[in-house]
Amino acid sequence: MRGTTKAIGITAILLVVSGPVALATPEQGDWVTGIYAGYSSSLEEEAPSGDLGLLFYASKLFKDVLGGGFEIGLHRLGSEQVDPAILPQSSGITVGQHAWQITGNLRVMSDRGTIRPFATGGLGAYWTVIGASDNTVPISGTGTDTNFGYNLGGGLAIGKPTSQWSFGIDGRWHSITNAALDGSALDLLTIYAGFNFVE
Repeated sequence: MRGTTKAIGITAILLVVSGPVALATPEQGDWVTGIYAGYSSSLEEEAPSGDLGLLFYASKLFKDVLGGGFEIGLHRLGSEQVDPAILPQSSGITVGQHAWQITGNLRVMSDRGTIRPFATGGLGAYWTVIGASDNTVPISGTGTDTNFGYNLGGGLAIGKPTSQWSFGIDGRWHSITNAALDGSALDLLTIYAGFNFVE
């Protein structure tokens, strides 16, 4: 898969820089928040190879293992020069794309052990922005669209049950309706690492 090697490399760097931290056992009524950074990539065949992704979430624990809340994400999908073979007059044109995410998500979280898996899924609004610039003349432009989208994924929280902080890994698939250049659904892959906090 395109960009898989790059995604693994970014995740490994984040693991080394962040390191494992301790994990508090969340209880009913607690809020669990997290901030993550990593790699976002479109799964479209002709799309750029991907770029930086950011994610913030807040989830309240309703029961022992079930929580719900919201997520805010930024998915930078990279940019690339338009192939002149497709559009001969495009020798200097570069096209880039990114998407903002605000979704409501449910989380199912393990409450035992120092390595705790979780699964998550959500839906809401995605704002996709496509920008184009011509390197041969000083012109540029952008277009923004708002679409319904959803995401599914999971990950791990790692650490001892003695602190409010934990280290986390998150992998996610996103689908944004009508957001691809040809009007079909835009599918994204995100791989993140970051920190969680229980309060």
